[in-house]
Amino acid sequence: MSETGEVAVEETEDQKYDHLSSIWGKNMREDGENFWGRVYDKVEEIRKNHPDYQQYRLYHLLVGSTPEKDADKFDFPDEDSIENFLDPKEKPET
Repeated sequence: MSETGEVAVEETEDQKYDHLSSIWGKNMREDGENFWGRVYDKVEEIRKNHPDYQQYRLYHLLVGSTPEKDADKFDFPDEDSIENFLDPKEKPET
């Protein structure tokens, strides 16, 4: 429960996907070339660390492809998380 007495409601995967998709689109509109460079680097890391990367829905969101019907995983753990890449809870220092 929050300080205001509201109970936190966990987003569904579909809601998270839609939210992250809108962030992806905003990044492309506002900083396309630099954003693609960061995406490329992230994809290289993921492919190296996760041979089953095509099983993750957020991988397909990141690269702009359509997931296979058997893509049954949502996001990668820890430092490979695409959710954290697109929507970091702590903004990186500049």
